[in-house]
Amino acid sequence: MGISNYLNTKAAESVIRDSEKGSIQKSIRFIKEKIDSYFDNVENHFIFGSYTRNTILPRSIDEKSDIDYMVVFENDDATPQTYLNRLRKFVKKYYSQSEIKQSHPTIQLELNHITFELVPTIIDVGWFGSSSYQIPSKIDGEDEWIDTDPNGFNEELTEANKDNKSLIKPLIRLLKHWNTKHGYIFESFLLEKDIVSIDYFWMTENKRLKDYFYKYIESMEIDESLSQWKQIKIENIKNSIKEAKEAELENNTEKAENIIRKIFKDEIIQNNTNSSLVHIEQPKWEIAKYYNISIFAKVDGDNFSSGEPLDKNLGLRFDAITTTPKPYNVFWQIVNTGRESINANCLRGEITPAKSAGAGGLNLIEHTAYTGNHWVECFIVKNNICVARSGQFKVNIK
Repeated sequence: MGISNYLNTKAAESVIRDSEKGSIQKSIRFIKEKIDSYFDNVENHFIFGSYTRNTILPRSIDEKSDIDYMVVFENDDATPQTYLNRLRKFVKKYYSQSEIKQSHPTIQLELNHITFELVPTIIDVGWFGSSSYQIPSKIDGEDEWIDTDPNGFNEELTEANKDNKSLIKPLIRLLKHWNTKHGYIFESFLLEKDIVSIDYFWMTENKRLKDYFYKYIESMEIDESLSQWKQIKIENIKNSIKEAKEAELENNTEKAENIIRKIFKDEIIQNNTNSSLVHIEQPKWEIAKYYNISIFAKVDGDNFSSGEPLDKNLGLRFDAITTTPKPYNVFWQIVNTGRESINANCLRGEITPAKSAGAGGLNLIEHTAYTGNHWVECFIVKNNICVARSGQFKVNIK
């Protein structure tokens, strides 16, 4: 398929289909009708947010997909909580069997096919006739109003999309898809705004969605104020893009595509030409290369380098040196390939803990047995996170 086609397909899968949209529209019409009949102090009400921007994800991809619905009340100087209570009472009357809860600054209505977030709003008129929408503060326990512009971002997004060959909205859906797959690293709206804020000026000629995807990931900064798990997720995707681009430069398109597939937690592809590699275990931890690790090797007591041709029936010793502070766990992976290993039913590729605990596991004894291109790799793990990874030390046996 190739990375470009894969990402295009992924972006297309992230568009709400007509059947789902039809159910949502039916629910919107019902809410509109009931608000009009229930309240006599509502000046206006309308949808806003990602649904109006066409950047909302299908519920099958994002279980938190929701419809933002603004209800503009006449300003009678009541507190935000009073307006929230009015909306809660309204929702309970018409949706008594549905899950209803308050989540500042909204009343959440959970339906089978979608969640609605109803936002109570007033219009604040300034001294010189200017006016602004105000909604309850997002901070729990803070019964205050804050200014908002419900559809102000829509025009900015539309312009950016138009200026970039209509690739910004697909890019947003693609990155929101990644965001949901990895535990919602970013708040959805803030992610959209950040994507639009990037300067894509030099990318408008003959560029594809893949190029925009790479550009945004490479521009991401790792904010140290974020939780550690979020920083790790960001570092992982940045490393993945780097590795995919390196694989493309080596014309290894299958490897490159599989790296991108892993970003979205999709199954990797295995062509028949590479069927001998399916036995290789993939690391089960989060990969965050905080520290360095290198492998040094000896053959029958003499130093040898990665990739240096070796004869059979020789003794090997591998020593890993790492900057990782103790304590930690050491894992090794021995991978062999080739017809001789297959015929002898001796393919290896599993990742196993070192025989000695902690730093004592930083050495490994092996021997050369089967002709082929093999390799050794060492992993350092702390708190179920791989904090150092050596990369492949190649052992080519003649």
